[in-house]
Amino acid sequence: MCPYKTKHIRNLKRHLLVHRKYSEVEMYECEKCCYKTKQKNSEVEMFECEKCNFKTKRKGDLRRHALVHRENSDVEMYECERCNFNTKHKGEFKKPSFGS
Repeated sequence: MCPYKTKHIRNLKRHLLVHRKYSEVEMYECEKCCYKTKQKNSEVEMFECEKCNFKTKRKGDLRRHALVHRENSDVEMYECERCNFNTKHKGEFKKPSFGS
């Protein structure tokens, strides 16, 4: 039994495709390459970095990426209390720490 859970019916419908065979599902093909998928993602809006060639379909990922172009002194830095590790990304501290 699959443990997947969601509050949204559209997410459940999309997830159910994972459990179906390719022969049972209409496949969508990219017009520019040989990529095929079970999910139709027509004209996905891409967010592009103005300073490099980074592209993403998630606005939050672009905001996170933008930090690589800023000086450490211009952004809030997150520092580890146990070692000299520091980062611009708060999420780095959510990863498991070893030797607690």
